[in-house]
Amino acid sequence: MTGEKQAVKITLRRSGFDILMDLKVDQKIENFFKQASLEGSCADNGDSTEDGVAKTSTKWVDKEGNGLAYYIKNRKLGELVPGTRVIDNFGNGLLDEDKMNVAFLRIVNVSKGVTIKTTDLLSLEEMKDYIRRFANWTKEFYQNHLVDSEVIAEISVPAGDETLATAN
Repeated sequence: MTGEKQAVKITLRRSGFDILMDLKVDQKIENFFKQASLEGSCADNGDSTEDGVAKTSTKWVDKEGNGLAYYIKNRKLGELVPGTRVIDNFGNGLLDEDKMNVAFLRIVNVSKGVTIKTTDLLSLEEMKDYIRRFANWTKEFYQNHLVDSEVIAEISVPAGDETLATAN
């Protein structure tokens, strides 16, 4: 894999009726969501901390059942999630009416690695499909928002003498 780096490591596993997600993301991803939480009107709502603007989830918990802190999304970030089959909502599970939830990317310290326990009832095929879809979405998200890029255009017009037609 020359020229590529690991942006996300994700594992979904079933333990009884619980689905456990082991997740570790590139620091660049966490910094993106942390910075976005500090910008805009959401930073003025009293939830601001030294480490960003965060709240604690009651639905998304760690293995011990403790709610996980997550970065709040502002209006600009709310419009960021591309695709009609993707949502970014801490009130939902991994899948919501066949829409893939990517909210867990906003968990505080996700770049250090976290284990998330969810009570979503997913089959093995649904878990495989989720990982496949998430991988495709992550590549697109990373390329579109986290890779330094530049777009340059040179626009040319016909050179030479132009004669204007006049109407009589």
